[in-house]
Amino acid sequence: MALPEWCAKTFGTRTKGMGILIVLLAAALSFVAYSYFAVTPVLLNVDGETVSLETQAKTVGQVLAENGLYVRAHDILLPDADRAVASGMEIYLQRAVPVFVYVDGHSRLLYSVAESTAELLEQAGIRVGLEDRVAPGLNEKPQHGTKIMITRVNTELVTEEGAIPFKTENRQDDSLPRGRRKTLTQGKPGTLQRTFAVTYSDGEEESRELIEEKRVSEPVNAVVLVGTAEEAPIITASARSGRVTGEVIEGLASHGMGANFTATRPPTGISMTKTN
Repeated sequence: MALPEWCAKTFGTRTKGMGILIVLLAAALSFVAYSYFAVTPVLLNVDGETVSLETQAKTVGQVLAENGLYVRAHDILLPDADRAVASGMEIYLQRAVPVFVYVDGHSRLLYSVAESTAELLEQAGIRVGLEDRVAPGLNEKPQHGTKIMITRVNTELVTEEGAIPFKTENRQDDSLPRGRRKTLTQGKPGTLQRTFAVTYSDGEEESRELIEEKRVSEPVNAVVLVGTAEEAPIITASARSGRVTGEVIEGLASHGMGANFTATRPPTGISMTKTN
Protein backbone atom coordinates (compact mmCIF):
# COMPACT_ATOMS: atom_id res chain seq x y z
CA MET A 1 0.00 0.00 0.00
CA ALA A 2 1.55 3.25 -1.07
CA LEU A 3 1.64 6.30 1.19
CA PRO A 4 0.03 9.44 0.04
CA GLU A 5 2.38 11.81 -1.67
CA TRP A 6 2.21 14.48 0.98
CA CYS A 7 2.89 11.95 3.75
CA ALA A 8 5.90 10.62 1.95
CA LYS A 9 7.33 14.07 1.56
CA THR A 10 6.78 14.87 5.21
CA PHE A 11 8.29 11.63 6.44
CA GLY A 12 11.31 12.09 4.20
CA THR A 13 11.94 15.58 5.45
CA ARG A 14 11.76 14.47 9.09
CA THR A 15 14.10 11.56 8.44
CA LYS A 16 16.63 13.83 6.78
CA GLY A 17 16.47 16.28 9.73
CA MET A 18 16.94 13.51 12.27
CA GLY A 19 20.00 12.32 10.40
CA ILE A 20 21.53 15.72 10.43
CA LEU A 21 20.81 16.05 14.15
CA ILE A 22 22.36 12.68 14.88
CA VAL A 23 25.46 13.62 12.93
CA LEU A 24 25.79 16.87 14.85
CA LEU A 25 25.35 15.13 18.16
CA ALA A 26 27.92 12.53 17.25
CA ALA A 27 30.39 15.23 16.26
CA ALA A 28 29.83 17.09 19.50
CA LEU A 29 30.29 13.93 21.51
CA SER A 30 33.44 13.11 19.59
CA PHE A 31 34.81 16.59 20.22
CA VAL A 32 34.06 16.34 23.93
CA ALA A 33 35.56 12.89 24.10
CA TYR A 34 38.64 14.05 22.20
CA SER A 35 38.99 17.09 24.40
CA TYR A 36 38.63 14.96 27.50
CA PHE A 37 40.98 12.18 26.51
CA ALA A 38 43.40 14.16 24.32
CA VAL A 39 46.99 14.70 25.53
CA THR A 40 48.90 18.00 25.31
CA PRO A 41 52.67 18.13 24.86
CA VAL A 42 54.41 20.41 27.38
CA LEU A 43 57.92 21.03 28.66
CA LEU A 44 58.50 20.78 32.43
CA ASN A 45 61.63 22.44 33.85
CA VAL A 46 62.28 21.58 37.49
CA ASP A 47 65.39 22.97 39.20
CA GLY A 48 67.12 23.46 35.86
CA GLU A 49 66.33 20.02 34.39
CA THR A 50 63.82 19.93 31.51
CA VAL A 51 61.67 16.94 30.45
CA SER A 52 59.07 16.65 27.68
CA LEU A 53 55.60 15.43 28.75
CA GLU A 54 52.23 14.65 27.26
CA THR A 55 49.48 15.44 29.69
CA GLN A 56 45.70 15.38 29.93
CA ALA A 57 45.85 18.00 32.69
CA LYS A 58 43.95 21.20 32.07
CA THR A 59 45.98 23.54 34.32
CA VAL A 60 49.62 24.00 35.27
CA GLY A 61 48.84 23.01 38.84
CA GLN A 62 47.34 19.73 37.62
CA VAL A 63 50.45 19.02 35.53
CA LEU A 64 52.57 19.38 38.66
CA ALA A 65 50.23 17.21 40.69
CA GLU A 66 50.38 14.48 38.03
CA ASN A 67 54.14 14.42 38.51
CA GLY A 68 54.12 14.54 42.31
CA LEU A 69 55.26 18.13 42.52
CA TYR A 70 53.89 20.75 44.87
CA VAL A 71 54.64 24.45 45.14
CA ARG A 72 55.86 25.78 48.49
CA ALA A 73 55.90 29.32 49.79
CA HIS A 74 59.42 30.22 48.60
CA ASP A 75 59.32 28.33 45.29
CA ILE A 76 59.14 30.03 41.91
CA LEU A 77 56.49 28.77 39.43
CA LEU A 78 55.93 30.13 35.93
CA PRO A 79 53.20 30.36 34.67
CA ASP A 80 50.81 30.42 37.63
CA ALA A 81 49.24 27.20 38.85
CA ASP A 82 45.75 28.09 37.56
CA ARG A 83 46.93 28.86 34.01
CA ALA A 84 45.36 26.64 31.32
CA VAL A 85 47.72 24.19 29.65
CA ALA A 86 48.57 24.91 26.02
CA SER A 87 50.41 22.80 23.51
CA GLY A 88 54.15 23.36 23.67
CA MET A 89 53.95 25.31 26.96
CA GLU A 90 57.06 25.36 29.15
CA ILE A 91 56.38 25.09 32.87
CA TYR A 92 59.24 26.38 35.06
CA LEU A 93 59.53 25.34 38.72
CA GLN A 94 62.48 26.39 40.86
CA ARG A 95 62.25 24.88 44.32
CA ALA A 96 63.75 26.79 47.26
CA VAL A 97 66.49 24.99 49.16
CA PRO A 98 67.18 25.31 52.92
CA VAL A 99 70.39 27.22 53.67
CA PHE A 100 71.98 27.96 57.06
CA VAL A 101 73.66 31.34 57.53
CA TYR A 102 76.01 31.94 60.47
CA VAL A 103 76.71 35.62 61.11
CA ASP A 104 77.27 37.99 64.06
CA GLY A 105 77.06 35.13 66.57
CA HIS A 106 73.68 33.91 65.32
CA SER A 107 72.43 31.26 62.89
CA ARG A 108 69.55 31.68 60.46
CA LEU A 109 67.64 29.15 58.36
CA LEU A 110 66.67 30.54 54.98
CA TYR A 111 64.84 29.06 52.01
CA SER A 112 66.19 30.46 48.80
CA VAL A 113 66.18 30.08 45.03
CA ALA A 114 69.14 32.45 44.67
CA GLU A 115 71.70 31.70 41.99
CA SER A 116 74.62 32.86 44.17
CA THR A 117 75.58 33.42 47.79
CA ALA A 118 75.73 37.17 47.13
CA GLU A 119 72.16 37.16 45.81
CA LEU A 120 70.94 35.13 48.78
CA LEU A 121 72.52 37.51 51.31
CA GLU A 122 71.10 40.51 49.48
CA GLN A 123 67.61 38.99 49.51
CA ALA A 124 67.97 38.29 53.23
CA GLY A 125 69.17 41.85 53.96
CA ILE A 126 72.51 40.69 55.34
CA ARG A 127 75.26 43.28 54.77
CA VAL A 128 78.77 42.11 53.97
CA GLY A 129 81.74 44.48 54.35
CA LEU A 130 84.70 44.67 52.00
CA GLU A 131 87.00 43.00 54.54
CA ASP A 132 84.48 40.38 55.69
CA ARG A 133 85.11 36.74 54.80
CA VAL A 134 82.29 34.66 53.27
CA ALA A 135 82.44 30.90 52.75
CA PRO A 136 81.39 29.49 50.35
CA GLY A 137 82.34 32.37 48.06
CA LEU A 138 79.90 35.05 46.97
CA ASN A 139 79.73 33.61 43.45
CA GLU A 140 78.94 30.06 44.59
CA LYS A 141 75.39 28.74 44.15
CA PRO A 142 73.81 27.61 47.46
CA GLN A 143 72.83 23.96 47.55
CA HIS A 144 70.44 22.04 49.78
CA GLY A 145 71.77 22.36 53.35
CA THR A 146 74.65 24.72 52.49
CA LYS A 147 76.25 26.40 55.53
CA ILE A 148 77.29 29.97 54.82
CA MET A 149 79.85 31.33 57.29
CA ILE A 150 80.33 35.11 57.51
CA THR A 151 83.32 36.36 59.49
CA ARG A 152 83.34 40.05 60.34
CA VAL A 153 86.82 41.49 59.78
CA ASN A 154 88.01 45.02 60.58
CA THR A 155 91.39 46.71 61.01
CA GLU A 156 92.15 49.49 63.48
CA LEU A 157 95.21 51.58 64.34
CA VAL A 158 96.24 51.02 67.95
CA THR A 159 98.91 53.11 69.72
CA GLU A 160 100.73 51.68 72.72
CA GLU A 161 103.43 53.16 74.98
CA GLY A 162 106.25 51.25 76.63
CA ALA A 163 109.22 52.06 78.86
CA ILE A 164 112.79 52.41 77.61
CA PRO A 165 114.98 51.12 80.46
CA PHE A 166 117.77 53.34 81.80
CA LYS A 167 121.34 52.28 82.46
CA THR A 168 123.39 52.66 85.64
CA GLU A 169 126.81 54.35 85.45
CA ASN A 170 129.29 53.74 88.26
CA ARG A 171 131.89 56.47 88.94
CA GLN A 172 134.87 56.14 91.29
CA ASP A 173 135.13 58.83 93.95
CA ASP A 174 138.18 59.20 96.20
CA SER A 175 136.28 61.42 98.60
CA LEU A 176 134.23 58.45 99.77
CA PRO A 177 135.60 55.55 101.81
CA ARG A 178 136.27 52.41 99.81
CA GLY A 179 133.16 50.29 99.32
CA ARG A 180 130.72 53.08 100.09
CA ARG A 181 128.19 53.93 97.33
CA LYS A 182 126.25 57.12 96.85
CA THR A 183 123.58 57.87 94.21
CA LEU A 184 124.40 61.05 92.39
CA THR A 185 121.61 60.96 89.78
CA GLN A 186 118.36 59.01 89.94
CA GLY A 187 117.62 56.96 86.81
CA LYS A 188 114.42 57.56 84.85
CA PRO A 189 113.02 55.34 82.05
CA GLY A 190 112.19 56.85 78.67
CA THR A 191 108.95 56.42 76.70
CA LEU A 192 108.62 54.48 73.44
CA GLN A 193 105.44 54.89 71.37
CA ARG A 194 104.40 52.20 68.86
CA THR A 195 101.50 52.24 66.40
CA PHE A 196 100.08 48.93 65.13
CA ALA A 197 97.54 47.99 62.47
CA VAL A 198 95.47 45.44 64.40
CA THR A 199 93.15 43.06 62.56
CA TYR A 200 90.10 41.75 64.43
CA SER A 201 88.11 38.66 63.41
CA ASP A 202 84.60 38.62 64.93
CA GLY A 203 85.87 40.94 67.65
CA GLU A 204 88.97 38.89 68.53
CA GLU A 205 92.48 40.10 67.69
CA GLU A 206 93.83 38.01 64.85
CA SER A 207 97.07 39.75 63.90
CA ARG A 208 98.98 43.00 64.22
CA GLU A 209 101.55 44.82 62.11
CA LEU A 210 103.95 47.49 63.37
CA ILE A 211 103.34 50.70 61.42
CA GLU A 212 105.38 53.31 63.31
CA GLU A 213 107.76 53.48 66.25
CA LYS A 214 109.09 56.66 67.88
CA ARG A 215 110.81 57.66 71.10
CA VAL A 216 108.69 60.17 72.97
CA SER A 217 111.28 60.77 75.70
CA GLU A 218 114.81 59.51 76.27
CA PRO A 219 115.83 57.61 79.42
CA VAL A 220 117.98 59.33 82.06
CA ASN A 221 120.82 57.10 83.22
CA ALA A 222 121.48 56.67 86.93
CA VAL A 223 124.89 57.79 88.24
CA VAL A 224 126.31 56.08 91.34
CA LEU A 225 129.52 57.18 93.11
CA VAL A 226 131.72 54.35 94.39
CA GLY A 227 134.20 55.26 97.15
CA THR A 228 137.92 54.51 96.68
CA ALA A 229 139.56 56.40 99.63
CA GLU A 230 141.68 54.49 102.20
CA GLU A 231 141.18 55.37 105.92
CA ALA A 232 144.44 56.01 107.96
CA PRO A 233 144.87 53.42 110.76
CA ILE A 234 145.24 54.69 114.42
CA ILE A 235 146.97 52.89 117.35
CA THR A 236 145.64 53.52 120.86
CA ALA A 237 146.73 52.05 124.23
CA SER A 238 145.48 52.19 127.77
CA ALA A 239 148.20 52.74 130.41
CA ARG A 240 146.12 51.03 133.06
CA SER A 241 145.35 47.88 131.12
CA GLY A 242 148.37 47.88 128.84
CA ARG A 243 146.02 47.32 125.86
CA VAL A 244 147.27 48.79 122.62
CA THR A 245 144.89 49.84 119.90
CA GLY A 246 146.10 51.33 116.68
CA GLU A 247 148.86 53.94 116.90
CA VAL A 248 147.64 55.99 119.89
CA ILE A 249 148.70 55.28 123.50
CA GLU A 250 146.22 56.30 126.12
CA GLY A 251 146.95 56.07 129.86
CA LEU A 252 148.02 57.82 133.08
CA ALA A 253 151.38 59.66 133.30
CA SER A 254 153.59 59.43 136.46
CA HIS A 255 156.08 62.17 137.23
CA GLY A 256 158.77 60.83 139.67
CA MET A 257 162.04 62.36 138.54
CA GLY A 258 164.25 63.81 141.24
CA ALA A 259 163.98 63.93 144.99
CA ASN A 260 161.72 66.86 145.00
CA PHE A 261 159.42 65.53 142.38
CA THR A 262 155.94 64.68 143.56
CA ALA A 263 154.01 62.20 141.53
CA THR A 264 150.61 63.34 140.51
CA ARG A 265 147.86 61.71 138.42
CA PRO A 266 147.28 63.57 135.23
CA PRO A 267 143.81 64.60 134.50
CA THR A 268 141.54 61.89 133.31
CA GLY A 269 141.34 61.60 129.56
CA ILE A 270 144.87 62.84 128.82
CA SER A 271 146.40 60.89 125.91
CA MET A 272 150.01 60.58 124.93
CA THR A 273 151.16 59.84 121.48
CA LYS A 274 153.85 57.27 121.04
CA THR A 275 157.00 58.50 119.34
CA ASN A 276 159.67 56.32 117.88
